Amino acid sequence: AESWFKQMEQKGVSPGLLTYNSLINAAVKAGDRARAENWLTDMKRRGIEPDGVSYSTIIHAWAAANDAPRAEHWFQELRKSGAATEQTNSFCYNSVCQAWARAGDVDRATSWLQEA
Repeated sequence: AESWFKQMEQKGVSPGLLTYNSLINAAVKAGDRARAENWLTDMKRRGIEPDGVSYSTIIHAWAAANDAPRAEHWFQELRKSGAATEQTNSFCYNSVCQAWARAGDVDRATSWLQEA
């Protein structure tokens, strides 16, 4: 995916939201959540606003990796961005709640559940 991205840039093709979401997804599938975060940061730097898919992919990846604080961080970023939809909110609340529950912090999971 990254070589494809570089080829696009070399040919003067500007990456868009779909390109970045594909890169984020590819990084997550490769198990490189930090790289996925870097792609999201890069897209913002270039003036491309991440959407709910951009954020929810990263949130779910951190939740699945049992890193509840990082999942929660990105969910808060999603909420601040204004990109959340009802569908992404439901999916992300569920991911964050499950991550905290797996971490053994039932109180934190419950507080997110009550907020949903």
